[in-house]
Amino acid sequence: ERKVEAVVHATATQSGTAGGSGTYEIGESVTVTATGLNDFLGWYDEKGVLLSTNLSYTFTAQRSITLLAVFEGELFSDISSKTWYRYDAMEAALRGIVNGTEPFLFAGGKTLTRAMAVTIIARAAKAESASSELPFEDVKENAWFAPALAWAYENHIAKGMKPSRFAPDEPVTREQF
Repeated sequence: ERKVEAVVHATATQSGTAGGSGTYEIGESVTVTATGLNDFLGWYDEKGVLLSTNLSYTFTAQRSITLLAVFEGELFSDISSKTWYRYDAMEAALRGIVNGTEPFLFAGGKTLTRAMAVTIIARAAKAESASSELPFEDVKENAWFAPALAWAYENHIAKGMKPSRFAPDEPVTREQF
């Protein structure tokens, strides 16, 4: 009889280490442990849900899962201690200027879109959300970036690629930024 298995991948942010990764039978008890230099904030799943604030976390294997041990001051697991922009990214996140692309992922090598850029500018300016309607057919009223774009458009900071097209998902060029 073949046993059903779950892969547990335990990792940690920059100043820590995580143990307990491996392949386990479904229903088996699994313990992951974290150690690090900074204060421990908790174990999070891949959706950013806090699972435990204990350095050792025991659970029953139900499926394959990635767990992240997060330590204070380390908001992104994909920025190593040797990354040149590490402190700038952390500072921008702490000031509310940037978020990750997913929980605990900064994605520094990912392309910056026009929607992302206008949102960063609005957050850096501590802009109040504008309520004006936008002339762009490719921007839904409830889009995550719509309030930032409305503010930027109203204040002549951003404009469309064409009068009725903003192109939110296109990469922003250095010239446009």
